[in-house]
Amino acid sequence: MTAKTKEIRQLIFAGSLATLIYCGSEQHSFAQIQPAKNQSDEPKSGDSKIELTLWNDKPAANWLEAMPLGNGRLGAMVFGGVAEERLVLNEDTLYSGEPLGFNPPTDITKDFATVTNLIQTGQYAEADSYVTKHWTGRSTPCYQPLGNLRLKFDSSGEVSDYVRELDLKEAVAKVSYRQNGGGFQREVFASHPSDAIVIHLHAEKSGALKGSINQVSTEVGSGSSFGVSPACA
Repeated sequence: MTAKTKEIRQLIFAGSLATLIYCGSEQHSFAQIQPAKNQSDEPKSGDSKIELTLWNDKPAANWLEAMPLGNGRLGAMVFGGVAEERLVLNEDTLYSGEPLGFNPPTDITKDFATVTNLIQTGQYAEADSYVTKHWTGRSTPCYQPLGNLRLKFDSSGEVSDYVRELDLKEAVAKVSYRQNGGGFQREVFASHPSDAIVIHLHAEKSGALKGSINQVSTEVGSGSSFGVSPACA
């Protein structure tokens, strides 16, 4: 990787880490950044409000178990750890392949029946190979990971009442648990209007939120650690 490429990716990482982290009690706002709501999603008179929520009673053990969030440009997989929260970040300009892509003119009508027949007869690998060879060109770019954002909390003790969930209607990932006699809540969402991934931290007890923030880029290397603002302590 050239020095110029490293510099560009460092700038992308720094810009993406303009992530807003708000700590405090429930009476504060989210600095006027909220998940976008569509009025058409609100239940009409006589309709029952259907809750669509994925939940788990333990943190994610791997990437596939994490909760996905995104706004079209930025993406994050939220793990929901207790001692450490981990967000695997993605940004839409980081992808494999050529800068302008490789999109040859393709007419799928002449062999569409061939592919559908392969699928209908259960020959999925053959259908995938045919489509890759004849329809997608030399290569298809794949998104690459931007890096990891880690929030490490200075806390210990037995954890109870742990719940990790993803509200599919509001697109908000939430974590809540009790530790050392106090409750902790965490909310993460991707704002499209503000083009940011927002993290809201809350603790029942004053001074219970202490820790550090660290970013590690898979392409650039380790970044610096940042202490949590005194306002959060």
